[in-house]
Amino acid sequence: MDWRIFISAPSFTTAAGTYYNPFSIELAGSDIYYTLDGTTPTIESTKYTNAISVSEFGTTTTVKAASYANNTWSEVVSATYELKVAAPDFSVKGGVYEKSTNKEALTLSTETSGATVYYNDRGKDPKTEGSKLYGSLSILATRTINAVAFVTNSKGEKVYSDVTSEY
Repeated sequence: MDWRIFISAPSFTTAAGTYYNPFSIELAGSDIYYTLDGTTPTIESTKYTNAISVSEFGTTTTVKAASYANNTWSEVVSATYELKVAAPDFSVKGGVYEKSTNKEALTLSTETSGATVYYNDRGKDPKTEGSKLYGSLSILATRTINAVAFVTNSKGEKVYSDVTSEY
């Protein structure tokens, strides 16, 4: 008969993946120890007591966690999370439109709260040759519009989304 003690591994109640606004990582289980540097948790690691806050845009966080009881460790579980700036969405998709008395008004929005949107309507990089979007744009001629969203991180650096384009 096998009398080894079995310790249940913790579980992540926050799904691994990409997020576009600050979030918290929550774990379920008991006596959980975790690391954020890719190493295997030990008794010297941080003991989980509260949700792990992720608020620095442009970062990838890998959490490794294990439960410890009666001098026995559970299996180590791992999940990876990314905090990115969401690329702008175009309210009017590219295409050919008939000229009419109604002008197509283009708005750009992003899922990331507090992000600033820049655009360029001459096909250039909006990061370096863009203008801040205030309200909407009237589309009067055929053109390529490139857009990007950004936030400023805690170091004062701009963290950009991917550039999106419509023609």
